[in-house]
Amino acid sequence: MYLLELESHHLRCTFPFDRCTSVNIKLVFIGYNLRKSLVEAVERIKNRIRGFEFIFYDTYLVDKDLVDLDKVKHDLKTADLVLLDVRGGDRVSKLVTDILGKTDNYVVALVGGSSELINLTRLGSFSMKSFEKFRENPFFKKVIRRKSIDYEFIVKMRNRFEKISKILPFKLFRDAQNYFLIQKYYENPNTENMYSMLLLLLKEYFGFEELEKPDPPIELPQYAILDPRANKFYDNVEDYLRNYELKDKRLIGLLFYGGHHFDQQIQTVKRFIREFEKRGFGVIPVLSSDLRYYIAIEKFFMKNGKPLVDIVIDLLWFRFAGGPLGGDHSKTFNVLKRLNTLFLHGIHLSSYTLDQWLESRHGVPPVETVTTIILPELDGRFEPFVVLGPVKRVYQDYIVEEYIPVTDRVDKMVRRAIKWSNLRRKENSEKKIAIIIYNYPPGPENLGKAGYLDVFSSLANLLDYLRENGYSIPTNISSDWIKDKLLEIIGKCRDGVCNECNGLITVKPSIYLEWFNELPRDTREEVIKNWGRPPGELMVCNEGIVIPGVLLGNVFIGVQPTRGVHENPDKIYHDRELPPHHQYIAFYKWLEKIFRADAIIHLGTHGTLEFLPGKDIGLSHKCFPDILIGDLPNIYVYHVSNPSEASIAKRRSYALIINHNTPVLTTSDLPEELLEIEKLINQYYEVKQYGGGDDLEKIIFERAEKQGLTGESIDEIHDKLYEYKYSLIPKGLYVLGSKPSREDIIDYLVAISRFDRGEVKGLYRLVVEDMGYSYDELLDKPSGRTESGKLYSEVLDEASERARSIIIETILKNNDPWKILTNTKRLRAYIESIEYLKKIYRAIVSSNELKAIVKALNTEYIEPGPGGDPIRNPSIYPVGRNMYQLDPTNIPTETAWIRGRLIVDKLIEDYRRKHGRYPETISFILWGFETMTTGGETIAAILYLLGVKPIWKSIYIRDLEVIPLEKLGRPRIDVVVNICGIFRDTFYNLVELLDQAFKLVANLDEPLDMNYVKAHYLEDEKLYGEVYRIYGPPEGLYATSLTKLIETGKWVSTNELVNAYIESMRYGYGGGKRSVCVEDLFKNTLSRVDLVAQIRSHSEYELIDLDHYYEFLGGLKSSVEKQRGGRVDAYFIDSTRERVKVESISDSIKRSVWTRLLNPKWIDSMINSGFNGVRAIADRVENLLGLTVLTDSVEDWVWDKVYEKLVLDRERAERMKEINPYAYEKILRKLLEARERGYWKPSIDIEDLYSEFRDL
Repeated sequence: MYLLELESHHLRCTFPFDRCTSVNIKLVFIGYNLRKSLVEAVERIKNRIRGFEFIFYDTYLVDKDLVDLDKVKHDLKTADLVLLDVRGGDRVSKLVTDILGKTDNYVVALVGGSSELINLTRLGSFSMKSFEKFRENPFFKKVIRRKSIDYEFIVKMRNRFEKISKILPFKLFRDAQNYFLIQKYYENPNTENMYSMLLLLLKEYFGFEELEKPDPPIELPQYAILDPRANKFYDNVEDYLRNYELKDKRLIGLLFYGGHHFDQQIQTVKRFIREFEKRGFGVIPVLSSDLRYYIAIEKFFMKNGKPLVDIVIDLLWFRFAGGPLGGDHSKTFNVLKRLNTLFLHGIHLSSYTLDQWLESRHGVPPVETVTTIILPELDGRFEPFVVLGPVKRVYQDYIVEEYIPVTDRVDKMVRRAIKWSNLRRKENSEKKIAIIIYNYPPGPENLGKAGYLDVFSSLANLLDYLRENGYSIPTNISSDWIKDKLLEIIGKCRDGVCNECNGLITVKPSIYLEWFNELPRDTREEVIKNWGRPPGELMVCNEGIVIPGVLLGNVFIGVQPTRGVHENPDKIYHDRELPPHHQYIAFYKWLEKIFRADAIIHLGTHGTLEFLPGKDIGLSHKCFPDILIGDLPNIYVYHVSNPSEASIAKRRSYALIINHNTPVLTTSDLPEELLEIEKLINQYYEVKQYGGGDDLEKIIFERAEKQGLTGESIDEIHDKLYEYKYSLIPKGLYVLGSKPSREDIIDYLVAISRFDRGEVKGLYRLVVEDMGYSYDELLDKPSGRTESGKLYSEVLDEASERARSIIIETILKNNDPWKILTNTKRLRAYIESIEYLKKIYRAIVSSNELKAIVKALNTEYIEPGPGGDPIRNPSIYPVGRNMYQLDPTNIPTETAWIRGRLIVDKLIEDYRRKHGRYPETISFILWGFETMTTGGETIAAILYLLGVKPIWKSIYIRDLEVIPLEKLGRPRIDVVVNICGIFRDTFYNLVELLDQAFKLVANLDEPLDMNYVKAHYLEDEKLYGEVYRIYGPPEGLYATSLTKLIETGKWVSTNELVNAYIESMRYGYGGGKRSVCVEDLFKNTLSRVDLVAQIRSHSEYELIDLDHYYEFLGGLKSSVEKQRGGRVDAYFIDSTRERVKVESISDSIKRSVWTRLLNPKWIDSMINSGFNGVRAIADRVENLLGLTVLTDSVEDWVWDKVYEKLVLDRERAERMKEINPYAYEKILRKLLEARERGYWKPSIDIEDLYSEFRDL
């Protein structure tokens, strides 16, 4: 049959097969780690076959260019057999597919992070590449019915191939069966299995028939309960509990990997079991080799349909349905809702060694952030602790990885799980709850500050609901009583100095010193370095350190301590690493050690605990959020519109997020001044039909100019008024637990029916098209006219009334659509639209945040749900869910790509119209807040400016396709990207994608006048060496110091503010490096910027609603202008409407102030929201000052009008003064600051402003 001749150290073989004539057998393995078991198997083969060569490459090292890539390529080309376990990494994936796609050696994809990698598999007659063609065979279509490939499909295919190969003697089937058999060996890694895997490959495909027959795979059970002491598996929970000595104790579920990762996790599993049992708790430790983990959850954590465990800890990557291949997630939720408990999530670290993790600032690497944190959050899993990871060992001349538990993290997870278990078991009357509100920036006007939440009314509702559910709380606690009591308490300490401590809760310095000494030494030294020795000076009186708050039975309502920068302005520029001061530490330690809270509720968006120094994700025991939250369960009530910052709270303070609703959105309507202009325009259109209107035209232009309404025609002014009139504004602040009125729900459903939803057409569109018009045409030009002379705006008004009528009749009155819609040929489209709106209606009325909070306090399962803008994404309903961020693995979405391209086309068109040329460089602000809501419209715009298109191959692997210049039709435009810290921490995979795109374009062989990226890169490389295009705050910092400077007024000149922006944002990201200070390069790139832009993503937030808009867009604009030495175009891109609108920052500010700050409808709704509502008005005045200073785009008439509306209108002024005198004083102070600094030159008498301020 064959002849073997051993000569020296080589194998000479003679085979009848051409593939087996080489002297040596060369096996190359590219994988994410090298196990000791595989090395032992390789050594056994080497002892049998002396020409056997084994080469291993670590995917991480290849991807980061830390190995000789030429050697990697050579070894792949010359290998006889390549084994692949490539789960991610853009560079390594591309290298492997490029090389092996052109070779004819054997390739086995043991694990593949993309279909491209899996399709490289070729073994004998079987190849995955030809599998799709194979599936088209009529015979096999019956065998292989499913179109999509997920985990369930793979399992079925394995089983079918095994059966078919026994019946049909085709080599193809035997090779396919061998492929699946090899995977089974690999999925159960031990020395015997690894050896058998190699034997199978050598015998079947390299002719070594004299080798012994491989043993069948030694497999762990598909799923089972493990008793590690007896080394015994149980296939049912009854038998396990019968033999378990702690079966009558409280039980904790532990879910971990069988199969491939079992050997890596087993020591950590044993540690968990030991620590729970030591504390008197029983454990049900469940392994699952099957990636449909919900099967094991239901089988072992429930009995007779009832939960056996108080809480579950899982150590798994990905989601519970199908792991990396995906599956039916509805099956997961069906099981988890019936189990009805929480899942705490342990991180199995892989790409970093434990030493690298401890040393890193960001903690968990980007790819693993997706797979081990973000995806599990979609199932509702939270509290991400790094509980195990690899250490490097040298074995047999190879560097192998062994996995060990992170003992202090395991132990902390155990303690926290027990705290959650206690909540599940305790009577509500015995539970002690700490509710934390905020006062940031510090000052009485900001007490209870939270994003769009009436905190004091919400507190009163929450206390009432807790009392109704058995919590020990006094009766008759009103929102005013809470507010006044807390104002009294914080009033005794101003600017961090406490003059009177009578009636205040305090901690003795000696007790605090004991707590302080429990902190790690490094952290103690940092605190002392910045704040002095305990007890420090902030919030300290003779009795000790002040704990601001009030006790109400078993509930403590506390005010979160400040960060100290407002009391110590010299620290504003140095708060990147600023540790909490002593009073901040004492506050959280008091909650745990003296009050003995069973849980904390952080109420509203947002506090500062989650932004304290420490790792970004995967915290260690030295990270301040980890230190201060201690072992306390943390329930965080968060605004549904803000999943980006909620994700920070979830990951850094171990928060169980309960999202709350947003205020009702209603149309702005027009203030009286603009309403008069609208009436004149309507008169003008009437008389214009008969040849008149010249006098009216002049009057309209004069009055419009006086109100800041500029336009080249009456039509243009009309369209702006129409835009203002139908802009959506929040109707005051939201009160937790409140139900929207019937009219509010109708308004909301009408608003969302203005938009198409994929295949579902918007009700507005259907009505307009039934009337015989183009909806898009009407939206583009409301001043247009129909053939009969009717204004398009009038048609839209009629459509709005018709849509409202349909909604009332079919949804609220539940009449059959076919009875209402008798004159349409598009009944099916109407029904689809109405059914969509019905689904949203049902979700809204089923929302119940208060019930969700009580469920969380009972350790019950809180179903996960998305967050975002309520108009763009109505699927945020019902609220009261455990909010998660958008899955980053498909950003930009297809819709975002379309809209991003449209944004770019409009920006370029407007710039060329003004300047007669293409912009060479555009600078974009890039936020996580926007990315999660739009699906990545800014990302899409940046990529399209560069002339590249993203291609997502899997959750691990991305590629970029260059758009040829002839197809692009313009030069490639350079981009300077300014990111916030939240984007960096939640979307670093996209930072890497953008960096990859910049480098790809910079290296294209194209003329410099058609590739501005390349032209600028060459200049920068010559001057600075390293080149970056993505800039942001340093790691550990999330924004700039500009907001604190504007808040405190502690600045002298605009140059000082510009310097503060540059100092905060001068850190480059990309090329495998993070947070590299490159100030000169940053300034140089800014000097080339032709225009700056930012996308508005949320209906609730206009330009004046967020301080971060003036901070980032304003800070960028003023910084560019300083480096350029002249003005730069600035755009605010409104993506919240039916049609994307690209407009100047000046026009955007005008719309913002007319629909908000100058609009009685908005002002009165805020005043009606009480103390926090008046504070919201004051915040907008402060934001207007920030925009005035940093954008130079706010005209004097705006400030005149603000003064008229908020001060000269005595009725409103007196109401504000009565409700929140501190916020009213802030309004006056900011008006005076604008005047005194020269940013407002009043055209009216403002003496009343000075006298009013003196009186206060």
